[in-house]
Parts: sequence; structure tokens; C-alpha cells
Amino acid sequence: MEKILVVEDERVVAWDIREALEQLGYTVVGTPASAKEAIKAANEAQPDLVLMDIRLAGERDGVSAATEIYATFTIPVIFLTAHADRDTLERATASNPYGYLIKPFRAEQLHTAIQVALQRHRLESDTRTAHQQASSTLRSLGDATISVDTEGCVTMMNPVAEKLTGWTNQEALGQSVEDVLHLFDGETLTPLPNPLSTALAQNKSVKLPERCLLLDRQGMAHYIGDSTSPILSPSGEVIGAVMVFQDISERKQREDQLLRDAFHDGLTSLPNRALFLDRLGQALKIYRQRGVGLFAVLLVDLDGFRQLNEQWGQVSGDRVLVEVGQRLSQCLRSGDTVARLGGDEFGVILQNVRSLAEAELCARRLLTQSALPFTLENSQVQLTTSIGIVMGQRSYKRAEELLQDVELGAEQAKQQGGNRYHVVVS
Repeated sequence: MEKILVVEDERVVAWDIREALEQLGYTVVGTPASAKEAIKAANEAQPDLVLMDIRLAGERDGVSAATEIYATFTIPVIFLTAHADRDTLERATASNPYGYLIKPFRAEQLHTAIQVALQRHRLESDTRTAHQQASSTLRSLGDATISVDTEGCVTMMNPVAEKLTGWTNQEALGQSVEDVLHLFDGETLTPLPNPLSTALAQNKSVKLPERCLLLDRQGMAHYIGDSTSPILSPSGEVIGAVMVFQDISERKQREDQLLRDAFHDGLTSLPNRALFLDRLGQALKIYRQRGVGLFAVLLVDLDGFRQLNEQWGQVSGDRVLVEVGQRLSQCLRSGDTVARLGGDEFGVILQNVRSLAEAELCARRLLTQSALPFTLENSQVQLTTSIGIVMGQRSYKRAEELLQDVELGAEQAKQQGGNRYHVVVS
């Protein structure tokens, strides 16, 4: 089974991850706690993959260590972090990681992320190997392959490329590659320069953007990963170019799902605590810097949910949580956020409110909606909620401070008998 290096400076967390990996059948070759130890362990153990905590003790963090490990040993890295702030993610993304996992995560999420990363690494390794093959072996490659002459006309298309493009080799021979290969940016859907033409013009290898779409002859779109290189004669003269690419649509779907799972609640499909804190942090940053965009934070805590769960069972309890999330969402505007923070707690961010009175009006709507009966096994069941309210203020420096205060507000409302809201004034 694959060898995994776990880099984590919290020993208890490292032990939990190690135990989960071993139960999944992986071999853990070490659990270093610093960037220096991680680089040394990667050199000595040569793992198949590294799980790297972004925030490490010491002068260097996980992003720095991951960059050096990949550059030196070409070992794929998945980042582990309990922090989902924008700046951290941007730094991590720039290091070209093979995935992210937001702590805490489930064993199946860990397993899926590792398999996706290893598969991606294998595909990239295959592509690098393919570049070194002679022109006579291109047709037998498992990846799609297209070669062109110096004029950019197709000289060969292997069966995999035929299947992906919708062109047969016979039909494509002699045609301009611009007419055969239609590529688009997967985000903007704008046409992309043809990499074979670029490789010929610049006499260098070319890679497509991360999200590249190939539109085949029948109008079907495929996400592809590619690498394109010029073909050189023994004397070093450019005599053509070759593109080796793979259909990575399924991998993209898995990666997109992993990213969604990292920031959304699996039961309600609402944003989870990590995404809620990220959006709350953005709202606070804008308000502190510009003095515009007054916002309010509400925490909605269900009264008596534990008793409901005990009486009706978890399946019915889950149905109630899903319906509560839907009811809360219906009370909000399109720019607002409702998230499930965990258990029976929901968080709400009201953007661009005019005053506390507007936030209180929303809280009353939420109280009314959540108090409507729920139908469980042909019976009508009622719940109430306790809501805390905090207005965004410049005195707050971190989203977590706001969340802590609004949780106190919900607790005050619950202690006063529930089915009410409590405004926290800082």
C-alpha cells in the first residue's frame, strides 16, 4: 500500500490521523512536527504522498515545506488546515498542492483526497514520461496523442485522441490542428490558444490552464490535462510538436466534490462552519477598512432538539434539521448567508443592514418560521429557537470573536425561556 508522511505539530492530531490512515490500509512512514523535519523525512522515506499541516511551529510553515518537498522530490502534497481564511488558501494554492482537507475530516474524505491526489500525480508522471518517447511509439500510448508538423498540420492522432476529439486519424491527417482541436477556458468559456501552435512558435513545452475544456466534434465538452512539446531532430531542429493529454473530467468532478465537501454541511448542503467564518471574516474586513457594509450576525439554536432526537430518532431529527435550514434560507436575501455550524446550531450573516432594528425584524421572522409545526410520522411536532444577535463593529478584529459573542447571545435567550432573541451589545 502507499506510503504516507504526516506533517503535524499537534501530537494528538498526528496520532489520530496516523491511526485513521493505518485503518485505511496505508503505511505511515513518519509524523514530523516541523518543516525541517518534514523535508528530512521526505528525503529519507521517499513517501508516495505528504499530508501537510499548513501552520507549523518554527520559522517555516507548511506551505514553505511543501514547496521545497515537491520541487526537490516531486512528491505530491495535500494540505491539512483548520483555517479557511482567504489569505492562507491563496498562499497554499500558489504552491500547487494536490488537494486540501479542512480539519476535522472523516476517514472517507481522507481516503478520497489521497486517491485523487495519487491518481493526479500518476497522470502527471505518465505525461512527463510520454514526452521522452520517440515519435514511433506515440500511437501506442495510453494517453491521447496528437502530433503536427512545422506548419501545424496533423501528422498523427492515436485511437485515444480519436475518441476524445471525434475525429479519425484519416480525417485529421493534413488538417490544421486549429480546426481539429477546440479548447476553451473552463471558467470563462473563452477560446484558448492552441498549445501545439504555441509550442511550435516558442520552441518550448506548454501546459494548458488547470480547468481546460476540449469541445469534441459532436459538441461534447471534456476536461483535459495536457502537456505539449516541440519535436526535435537529432541536430536540435524543430520538426513538429506533440501533445499528450488525458480526459480528466471524472477527476475534476471528484475534486470539485471534495472542495464542496470541505466547505458545506453534508446533511443540509448549507455552508459549514469553516465557510461561515470565511464569509464573516470578509464582511468584517470590509467594514473595518472602509466603514461601509454594516452587517449583523445571528446564531439560531433549536430549543429541545435533543429531546426530539431521543423521542423520534436520528432520521427524523435529521429531517428536521434539513427543513430548518430550508426555512431559514427562505427568510433571507440572496446576498445573505445561512450555515449549519454543527449540531442544532445555525449561523446567519445579514449583509448591508441599515440598523439593529432590521436585524431584529429578521430574527422575528426566523422565530416565526422555525415555530411552525414539523410533520413526523403523521404527527405534528413543534420546536422553538433561541437566537443571539450581534452587530458588526470595528472593535472586533476576528470573525471568531463575533461568533463567540453571538453564541453567548443565543445562550442568554435560551436561559430566558427560549423562543426569543437576545441582542449582545459589546
